[in-house]
Order: sequence, then C-alpha cells, then structure tokens
Amino acid sequence: MQKLLLVGALFFGVTFIFGSLGAFLEGSLIAGLLMLIGGILLLPPVKRLIIDKNPSLSRGKITAVGSILIFINVLCFIR
Repeated sequence: MQKLLLVGALFFGVTFIFGSLGAFLEGSLIAGLLMLIGGILLLPPVKRLIIDKNPSLSRGKITAVGSILIFINVLCFIR
C-alpha cells in the first residue's frame, strides 16, 4: 500500500509540475507558480527534506497544503 501511495504522489507531483510549465507558457504567472509549488510539495523527496528541517510537520500536512494550492489554482485560474 505504501508503494502505491509513493507512486501516486510522484505521478501527481510530476504531472502538476508539467502543468505549471504549460501555465507559464500560456502567460499565467500566478497560476503557474501556484501549480508549481503545489506539485513540488507533493513529491516525496521534498516532503522528506521539509520534515528533516521542521520535524513538527507531518507528511499529511504538507500534502494538504500542496493539494489546497492546486485546488485554489483550479478554481480561480483555469478556464
């Protein structure tokens, strides 16, 4: 189960990072930036680095922040 979650997090993280590149190319700086930050926060190695720097955070909180950024982006900027 843990491997499946890892693969899912990598897939969605990379997908949203590539989506942010598309938003940047389209000329939407804010949408691209929100999606880029959200996609980066979904990547497991980035989560590990953040937890190493600040142990009071959990993987769930980091995933929630990344998901909320992407959700806000979809609601506000994607037409």
